[in-house]
Amino acid sequence: GPSGAGGKPIIVTLPLGYKAGFVGEGWASSKAWGRRSHVWLFVGGVEDRPQRKPFLEVFLTAGVRGGVVPIGGWEDHSMPVHDYRSLLQSAWFVPCPPGFHHVETFRVYETLEAGSIP
Repeated sequence: GPSGAGGKPIIVTLPLGYKAGFVGEGWASSKAWGRRSHVWLFVGGVEDRPQRKPFLEVFLTAGVRGGVVPIGGWEDHSMPVHDYRSLLQSAWFVPCPPGFHHVETFRVYETLEAGSIP
């Protein structure tokens, strides 16, 4: 396989799935497209993640109904999982910028589970 510095193998991990508690019994699978209040919506930290700003700027300047809901990291439990899921279900599209270490992120799977388009 591929190798990095000193000939050591490069290990790539993929965060498969979604945040614990994101899917549960009795949760609505998705919201009807006509009942979604946003064309796009991003829920997450922006100020502490400078690589996200130019990515989201494209959406912010597009002139369509959407926005950014800034929250702290998941470590501080700043938003209950149920509320996060409800926000994702209110949008048709959810921007999914790459993470710090991987292109793939939990947000892609959470967006799909919420019935939105990543």
